[in-house]
Amino acid sequence: MKNIKLIACDLDGTLLKSDKSISDHTINILGKCRARGIAVALATARSERGAKSVVSPFVPDFIISSGGSKISHCGKTIYVSQIPPEIVRDIISMCRNFMDGKGELTIETDSGHYWDYKIKPQNTTVESNSFYTDFKDFNEPAYKVTAELDRDDYCFEIIKRYPQLTFSGYSGEMWKRFAMLDADKSHAIERVCKYLGTAPSTVVAFGDDFNDIDMLRLCGAGVAMENATNEAKEAADFITASNDSDGVAKFLEENVLSEL
Repeated sequence: MKNIKLIACDLDGTLLKSDKSISDHTINILGKCRARGIAVALATARSERGAKSVVSPFVPDFIISSGGSKISHCGKTIYVSQIPPEIVRDIISMCRNFMDGKGELTIETDSGHYWDYKIKPQNTTVESNSFYTDFKDFNEPAYKVTAELDRDDYCFEIIKRYPQLTFSGYSGEMWKRFAMLDADKSHAIERVCKYLGTAPSTVVAFGDDFNDIDMLRLCGAGVAMENATNEAKEAADFITASNDSDGVAKFLEENVLSEL
């Protein structure tokens, strides 16, 4: 596999093991790829803060965070797409009507990750450093709003009111993510490629879940993990070992570094 200019990796279920760690072997292989002139991007639903916290000491070239709503390069923000405060407030109101007091909401902003959790999240959770809020008079633009909604038709009602938004889900969870229409991983990869002066055909992308599907289809080599959803596997060009078996490193060793 030649002419690879960028490696794009999802985090949870992909680059990270089930215990939310990244192996020394994977860090070593990514470092070897970078030494050969290949940039590395994280593409995650996590916030930028959350992404940095779990991949340390590895420092990627790009972080695509909040599912594609923000892109940074070497610590410099190069793209943002946020939901206006007035729409955020209306989404909160609509979701709470749908959930009828049974679900929770989280909102990612520049100032932090806010959550009306009923039980304080533990250190092993995705966003254990969340700020608790009841969202009363919330007035910040948001990279994403996530809500525990058990029916997609609730989501479609929100999208019908705000066609500039999109939503996505996660396998095995009720959480639904709302963001601006162009704020997804595939659009983010296109923006990073333009920034680098290359094309998506020079990208190898790794993922495991529904929100990775468009990215896997877009890139020159879309690689699904063995633990991926069936839908992600069907969208991919290749399937590698699971996240707990260093599938990303294994694929890069056998198909990228070996060619170089």
